[in-house]
Amino acid sequence: MQRISVKRILLTLVALATIAGIAFRLILWPAKQLGEGRTPKIDAASLIQGVGNWRLENDSGACPNVDELRDARQIDPGIVRDAWNSQYVIECAGDSITVRSLGPDRKANTADDLVMH
Repeated sequence: MQRISVKRILLTLVALATIAGIAFRLILWPAKQLGEGRTPKIDAASLIQGVGNWRLENDSGACPNVDELRDARQIDPGIVRDAWNSQYVIECAGDSITVRSLGPDRKANTADDLVMH
């Protein structure tokens, strides 16, 4: 019979905790509820659609921000801010539209940002 060392047990527990943390980050955290059934992914889809509609109405390839979309009534006024009360950031490169939630640290281009295309 093989004996299992305390060190091996601790390493296994650390590995399981790491996997659980990654699963939370990938599955549960992006689905953080914003109220009324909203999630960052649902908001991003609405914002991307709003940008497309705004571009058609304005005959423009420009990239509007969330305030411009709200003022043009292309999005629900409640979609301006994410779950951490930061304004969504919209980035456009040609026909590609990206919506960024700054995440819990409220800083752009950090590891906790949610980026949706």
